[in-house]
Amino acid sequence: MHAEGFILDEPSISSTLPMVGDIDDVAFGGHFHGYVIKVGLESDSCVVSVLIDMYGKCRRAEEMVRVFDEVGRMEVGSCNALVAGLSRNSLVNNAFQVFRDFKGQGIDLNVVS
Repeated sequence: MHAEGFILDEPSISSTLPMVGDIDDVAFGGHFHGYVIKVGLESDSCVVSVLIDMYGKCRRAEEMVRVFDEVGRMEVGSCNALVAGLSRNSLVNNAFQVFRDFKGQGIDLNVVS
């Protein structure tokens, strides 16, 4: 799409990145991440959540945590993605700690949480 001149926006990135994680193509996901930074979408909560999810599915726990930490705020979507990604990567104790931090900060839990 980008090569054809389409401008990738939040909805197009948010709907495409989960597929990148599903096919475990971290190199392609890294290109998406670079694009996100280049166009200034790294603070969009949906984009952050799908970046965390993509890195988690690609078994890149360090990148997943880095994306979460760079945002600097806890939101329900990114916290859910981080907890799921940590547990998916066998980091269950870390996932429980993030969940406890999440609850301790008073963030409203949802059905995913």
